[in-house]
This record gives sequence, structure tokens and C-alpha cells, in this order.
Amino acid sequence: MKIVFFAPKGFGYSTNQFSEGMHLLSQSGVVEFYCTNKVVHHGSKTDDLQTVSEDEAWRHVPSADMCVIASDGDEGFTRGFSGRCLSDASVQKKLVFLDGSDRADLICDPTKLAMYLKRECRSENHATWSVYNVRPHPFGIYDFHFDSPRAGWAHRRTDVAFAAFGGSSPTRQQLGAWIKAFCSENGLTYEIHVSNDDQPLSIEQYREVMERAKVGISTWGAGLDTLRFWETIGFGAVVVSADLDKLVIPHKPLQLQHAIYCNSAEVMGHRIMALCKNEAVWSRIRNNAADLASRSHSTVARAMQVIEQFKEFA
Repeated sequence: MKIVFFAPKGFGYSTNQFSEGMHLLSQSGVVEFYCTNKVVHHGSKTDDLQTVSEDEAWRHVPSADMCVIASDGDEGFTRGFSGRCLSDASVQKKLVFLDGSDRADLICDPTKLAMYLKRECRSENHATWSVYNVRPHPFGIYDFHFDSPRAGWAHRRTDVAFAAFGGSSPTRQQLGAWIKAFCSENGLTYEIHVSNDDQPLSIEQYREVMERAKVGISTWGAGLDTLRFWETIGFGAVVVSADLDKLVIPHKPLQLQHAIYCNSAEVMGHRIMALCKNEAVWSRIRNNAADLASRSHSTVARAMQVIEQFKEFA
């Protein structure tokens, strides 16, 4: 399958993960992938991705099986070559829009597309949209997480870790303070890093924190779908998360089998204590989550899901 991606100029996690997944598939000969922009960030394996100019990408469009345009929140996709794709009836038949924004509504007209990929796909909206071609496409797990086995219980000296940009959500600020107090009262070790101005840790520091934690906490940011949820699984910790029932997630990690979901601080506290005091339960959930992640939630798995979903409309 030949895929042309008019990637946005700036950085966004959804477009970055999409580029990594398709690039890795191209290296194994599954697809022929032409991409106009890359940002090597957050451990993405795109440093050897050879990008093409937009003019060259446009020359590949007539022979492409799938053309992709994207937005991580701005309206730049309405201009330039992405705008040309949207206005060309011959391209619309094979056009995919990747919406990586935090918004719950649709930001592009699905009737001008073969398929609309929606990161923040909420069940209440998905059930009422009159269009048939919107598919959920949540964040995934970067491929570097699968390069080597993750440390087990004995090597994780921190019971609970939470690192987050608090400026996107007051909930994160409140949760950070609550976790610190809860862990102190119950004799648990913890690392809490919440900043309201910027990311509280460098990527390298963040990795170190998560790789030595038994439990990683995740809660909503500007959107319900958060990279932190998926990264926690990738780093080999058990994710304890705010309830995600309102999100449509294909192959969703199941309660008490792959992840822990909580709808109150009281429940979260009970779950954290149970995990940190029981190695067998922790190991079972962690290992189940790792198996599910490698099958269904890596960037490569996400890319394959896009290809299979696209075949519905080809």
C-alpha cells in the first residue's frame, strides 16, 4: 500500500506516533510511505525517516492508495497542500484526516474524506454523529518501550509516581497534592512532579522516574486521552487512572486485568495500597498489560489498525 502523509509543520504526539508507526511498517516492506515532515522527539524512531517536499509528495498522490492530512489542534490543514487535498474530489476518495486535537467535536467535514481518525473520541458524541466514517484513534505507545524487558518488582524502589504538566488541568495539580499526602500517611515511597508552567522533568528524567515506579498515576489533561496513560504501561508500571469510560478505545485495557480505573480518591487509595502490598497481583496486571500493549497499542499496531480500517472504504 502506498501512503502519502502531508504532515503538519509543528510537533504533535498523534502525528508523531503516526509517522513512527508507518515508517516502521515501511522498513519491513508492508507499506510505501512518503512523509513531508518529521520531528524526532520523545524517543520516536523517525531519525532515519527520509522526508520529501510537499511538491514531491503531491506528485505521488495520483498513484497513492491513501493520502493523509492531519491537525493537532490548529487549522493549518485547511491551507496549502492539505487544503488542496480537501478540495480535490479525486483525492477525497482516498483521503484520511488524523485529528490529534483535545477537542471532542469534529474539526473537519467527514463527508469530504474516506475516513476520519479521532483521537479524543468520546462515546457520547460517537453514538450521535450521523456520519459513518469516524474511527477512534487514541494515543499509542512509542516503539522504544518494546526494545528491552522492563525491570520487575524487586528493582522498582518507588511505590507511586506521578509527573505531569499541571497547567492543562487543575485536576492534575489537586491530584499531585493528594497523592503526596496519601503516600506520606500510608508509608509509601513516591515521586511527584507537577508544574504549572512547563513539563516538570526532562524526557530523560521522566524515563528514570517511571522505570523505577511500581505504580504510575494518570488523569485527564486538556483531553481525556492522555499519553501518560499509555506511557505508564510502556514503562512497565501498573497504571492507576481516572475513569476512561467516556472514551472509545479499541482493545481497551480492562479493569483489574490490564489497568486500574478509579472514579474517586477513596477508590484510588484502596487500589494503590492493594497493588503496592501484593507483588503477585502487581505482576499479573503488569504482564497482562505488556502483552496487550505489544499486540494492540504500539505505534506499529496503531498504523496497522489504520490500514485495516481504511480497507472498509477502499
